[in-house]
This record gives sequence, structure tokens and C-alpha cells, in this order.
Amino acid sequence: MASIVNSFAISGVEGYPVDVEVKEIQGQPMISIVGLGDTAVKEARERVEAAITDSRYVFPQKKIVINLALKELKKSGSHFDLAIALGLLLETNQLKLSKTEEYCYVGELSLNASLRSCAGILPMTIIATVPVTNLLTY
Repeated sequence: MASIVNSFAISGVEGYPVDVEVKEIQGQPMISIVGLGDTAVKEARERVEAAITDSRYVFPQKKIVINLALKELKKSGSHFDLAIALGLLLETNQLKLSKTEEYCYVGELSLNASLRSCAGILPMTIIATVPVTNLLTY
């Protein structure tokens, strides 16, 4: 079963929830990010690998598939780094977090694993306050 970490994306000036699904499977070591991500999203591969390694965790030597769901909406920006890294550490049992479904993770990772600020936090915060039942129709 894939690890799922909650995050957000922006379309125009509105935020919307994104499930970052991470699955480690047998195969040649590589990272595949799917779900209509732009160049900054695709570059998360290198930032996340460097950050995990610099934090003294083990970056898995298997095939890793990362899905940014909802697939219909284009995702942009580097703010998915933190959610991807957490999902990968959860998937490989290197990190245990309780109640991950109650929190959302947004942040760009530097190569030495420090967090950087990102644009668009206000619309993401606003949508985070909307009850989950209303998000389905939002």
C-alpha cells in the first residue's frame, strides 16, 4: 500500500488539495513523478534525494513512483518537496508519524534538508480551513 501525504497546489489564486502518493516497487533504481507536474515538480527528485541523504536517512535503491493526485489539474512549484520526502521516508519505514492524514505538508527542501519558504501559502491555508466534506464539491 502506498504512503499518502497531504499537500496543496494552486490554480490561479485558489488552492486545492493534492494527495502525494509514494510507492516503492522492485525495479531499476529511479524516481518517476506523475500527475501533471511542471519542471520544478520534476526537479524534486534531486532535491529530495540530496535532502534525505544529508539527513542521514537511506535513499532507497529501488524504483519509486510518486503520484500527485488529482491528475486532472496541472501542478507547479517546488513546495511538494517536503510531502514527497515524508512520503518516501514513511514508505520505506524509516520514519513513523501518527495521524499524518490530519496534517498537510508544504515546503521546498534545500540540498542540505533545510526548509525554504514558498509562494502561495495564503490560498493553501484558506483551502485548508474548508471542511473535508466541502472540498469534494469545491
